Amino acid sequence: MHSFQRHSGNVSGPRVPRPRGGRVHERLTAGLLAGVLGLALGPSGCTAELDAETPADIARRAVAAELGVEIGSTRIVRVESRQFPDASLGCPAPGMLYAQVITPGNQVIVEADGRRFDVRVAGATGRICRLAKEPAPRTDAVPQPARELGEAARQDLALRLRIPVEDIVVTNLRRLIPGESLPGCGVVCAAEETAACGIGVRLRAAERDFEYVALPAGVRPCPELADR
Repeated sequence: MHSFQRHSGNVSGPRVPRPRGGRVHERLTAGLLAGVLGLALGPSGCTAELDAETPADIARRAVAAELGVEIGSTRIVRVESRQFPDASLGCPAPGMLYAQVITPGNQVIVEADGRRFDVRVAGATGRICRLAKEPAPRTDAVPQPARELGEAARQDLALRLRIPVEDIVVTNLRRLIPGESLPGCGVVCAAEETAACGIGVRLRAAERDFEYVALPAGVRPCPELADR
């Protein structure tokens, strides 16, 4: 008969030595994992892509900052994807030089405080486009019927260019002088004409100027748009 010796405690196999620095390695691994998650997740736990601002958000924030108002008081009119011709986003500041590279971005029209703002957005940056100021319309010496003719010219140009009439601005209204010759239209009324000749209208749209002659009988561009 064999005798068995009872031992107190658990029976275990041979002890395997634990590699040095095991706990440190575990902590480093956990730290790296947390760092990766921290890059992938925003502070609220959402992915960074979900938290990213849209071009409309960036434009509204730019206009709100300009006016010192709450962003909720701004409204998006439209957002258009653009390929700008250079780094100025199609809106160069006087005296500045810009890299001549095609720059993808967006043109965002924002309405606030009764005005509309043209905001150019590229990446996370948005800035209000301020082109060279046009002379103020000379409406002080032009009667109300003439202003209505100017509005008729806006409507006509909007149809020809197929753009919203809101994107067209009247920059000048003036009385035509009898015998005056207009480029592309010639003499509108004879020099001996004593009655009112008509109204010259200058419009601004799509970063271009358009000249119109407006008469009670109708309006037409000078020269015709097909000849420009």
